[in-house]
Amino acid sequence: LARASRETSMKKIVFSLLLGLGVVNAAVAATGDAAAGKSKSAMCAACHGATGESAVEMYPNLAGQHGEYIVKQLKAFKSGDRKAPMMAPMAMGLSDQDMADLGAFFESQGKGGDTASSDSAAPAADGSAPAPAPKEDESSKFVAAPAVPAGQPSVAAGKTKSAPCAACHGADGNALIPMYPKLAGQSAAYISKQLREFKSGIRVDPVMGPMAAGLSEQDMADLAIYFSKQKSTAGNG
Repeated sequence: LARASRETSMKKIVFSLLLGLGVVNAAVAATGDAAAGKSKSAMCAACHGATGESAVEMYPNLAGQHGEYIVKQLKAFKSGDRKAPMMAPMAMGLSDQDMADLGAFFESQGKGGDTASSDSAAPAADGSAPAPAPKEDESSKFVAAPAVPAGQPSVAAGKTKSAPCAACHGADGNALIPMYPKLAGQSAAYISKQLREFKSGIRVDPVMGPMAAGLSEQDMADLAIYFSKQKSTAGNG
């Protein structure tokens, strides 16, 4: 009996050690590299901004967010526990290390693209507290579209109205993700035609359908002329 008891105790010790090693290994694997995450974040920039600050309210800001939370959501998108037609394909090809790296990168970002640590300014040479950084003028971010005669396309108005398009197609129509088409330099007539077809349902798309549903003919004309006047960037092969 004593021998059996000792064997049982030894098995428990060995099991505990193995379990502990497994936890340690898991923790190491989950450690993210912010520098690696920065290079991997290019695919996220179209919707969430290059530093995690989204220009469109329908997409969340990731800058300064907890890395663990980002990893948790990416895993949920990948497994299907959280449904999203755009995020699921993005997360599908990510490894646990990719997710950890992305989480570390976005967590390290602060407002304006600075790292989170830069929020705490260094003290002045005389030891006094540094002056607070000037606040960004929020009123300059969004400018109302200028009034234009009905039916006359306006590049300026189209630029203002293009904010929701930037998430997928880029601020100037140069999409950063290959799955979304470049609009820069495209024919205005073609863009208008596609928007009308998305709105009518002739061309079916779960993302573009709702986006085009609220557009008027004037909106479509303005967007089309704006993107047609933009310069398309060179591809990457």
